[in-house]
Amino acid sequence: SLRAVSDERSTMNGDNPVMSKRTVSKGVISVGTWTLVKIVVSALATPVLARILGAEGYGEYAYYVAVMMLAAPIANLGTSQSITKFVAQQPDDCVLHSKIALLAGRTNLLATTTVCGLLFAFLLIGSEPKQSPLTIAIIVVVSIALEQIWYLGKGILYGLRREELATLPAILSAVISPILGIILAIMGWGVFGVMAGMLVANLVSALLTITYVNRFVDWSVSDGKMVASGNIFWFGVHSMLFTALAMALYKMNIILARTLASNADAGIYAAAVQWTEFTWLIPIAIEGVMLQTTSHLWAEQRISEIAGLLARLLRYTALATGFLLLFVFVFADHILLLYFGPRFVDASTSLRILIPGVFSFSLAKVVWPVIQARGSVLRLVTII
Repeated sequence: SLRAVSDERSTMNGDNPVMSKRTVSKGVISVGTWTLVKIVVSALATPVLARILGAEGYGEYAYYVAVMMLAAPIANLGTSQSITKFVAQQPDDCVLHSKIALLAGRTNLLATTTVCGLLFAFLLIGSEPKQSPLTIAIIVVVSIALEQIWYLGKGILYGLRREELATLPAILSAVISPILGIILAIMGWGVFGVMAGMLVANLVSALLTITYVNRFVDWSVSDGKMVASGNIFWFGVHSMLFTALAMALYKMNIILARTLASNADAGIYAAAVQWTEFTWLIPIAIEGVMLQTTSHLWAEQRISEIAGLLARLLRYTALATGFLLLFVFVFADHILLLYFGPRFVDASTSLRILIPGVFSFSLAKVVWPVIQARGSVLRLVTII
C-alpha cells in the first residue's frame, strides 16, 4: 500500500547525516553501475558497428542518435527533473507524489506528441530518397516516445531515492540495444537494424519502468489544485532549456558535420566525441544523484552539508577524469587506430582539441544539479 511505502521512505530519508551519506552512496553506486555498464557495452559494440557500417554508415547512425538526444529533453519538457526535485523535497507525502506524477505525465505527453510530430516531418523532408525516410522517421519518433516513459519513471524513482529501480531498466536497455543492433546490421539491415535494436530496447525499458512506478504512484488520484503547479511547470521548462542547450554543446556539431559535409565526416567527428564521453563515468554517476540529494538539503537550509559534499565530489571527479583524459590525449592516435580502424585516425586532432572542454564539462556536471536543486535554473540557461 502507499502507506507502507511511505513508512519505508521515512526510514530512507531520515535527517541523520550518516543516513544521508549512505543514501547518496547507494544512489551513486546505482547510477554508477548503470553508467559503467553503458560505457563498457558501448565500448565493446562501437568498434564493431563502425566496421560493419563503415565511416559513412556510422556517420548516418551518429546523426540520428544526435537528433534523438537533442529532441529527447525538449519532448520531456523538464518533467523528469521537476518530479525529482519536488518529490525529494517532501519524500513522505504519497498523495502529493501521485498528483505531481499525474501533472508531469500529462505535460510530458503533450510535449512528446508535439515534438515527435515536428521531428517526423523534419526527417521526411530532410532525408535523402535512397534512405527510406518514412521507415527511419517512424523508428526515431517511436523510440523517443518510448524513452519518455523511462524519463518520467526515472524522475519519480530518483525523487524517492530508489535509483536502483530506475537504473535496472536502463541497464537492460543498454545491453539489448547494441547486441540486437549488431545482429540486425550483420543480417543486412545496416543503420535501420541498429536503430531498430534501440527501439526494442526502449520498449523493454519503458514496460519495466512503468511496472516499478506503479508501486509508488496512484494514477487514479484526483490532481485537484496544487499550489506549486506553476512552480513545477516553469521549473521544468527552464530545466528543458538548460538540458537541451547543454546537450547541443557536444551533439550539435555531429548534425552540422553531416549537414554541411558528409556522413563520413560526421562519422569521423563522432568517433572523437565517443571517446571523450567514455571518460565521464564518475561525473555522470554523481550528476544522477545530486538533484534529489541537495533538493532535500536546500529545503532544510543545510548549506554547510551541501558545500562539504560538493567539495569532496569535485576533488574526486577532477582527479579521476583528469587522469583518464591525460591518457586519451597522449595515446589518441593509437586508441583510434586500434578501436575504430585506420579510416578513423583522422579524428585524433579533433579528440585532442575536445579534451580541455570535456574536463571542464565533467566538473560542471557535478555542480549544476546543485544549482538546479535550489531553483536557479535560469542562471544555468544564461551560462550555457
